[in-house]
Amino acid sequence: MRDANGNVQYAGRTNDLSRRAGEHRSAYSDLQFNTEFRSDSREVQRGAEQIVHDRFQPPLNKIQPISPRNPRRAQYINAARRAGMQ
Repeated sequence: MRDANGNVQYAGRTNDLSRRAGEHRSAYSDLQFNTEFRSDSREVQRGAEQIVHDRFQPPLNKIQPISPRNPRRAQYINAARRAGMQ
């Protein structure tokens, strides 16, 4: 989700974009819901979410999407990069 200046304020993943957009519209009416990257693979989704989080450091995200201690962290990030997430 981005603010009026285009700054990423929140990053997440979902299996239902329309439902999640409605939830965010209710909770954060001043932010714009947008899709940065799409994939049906959970592994790719997790990696893409972490890449967005690392790149923009969204202030509304309270925790890391993938724990730094997760042994599969690099696998998820590499899967997202192979799928086209830059």
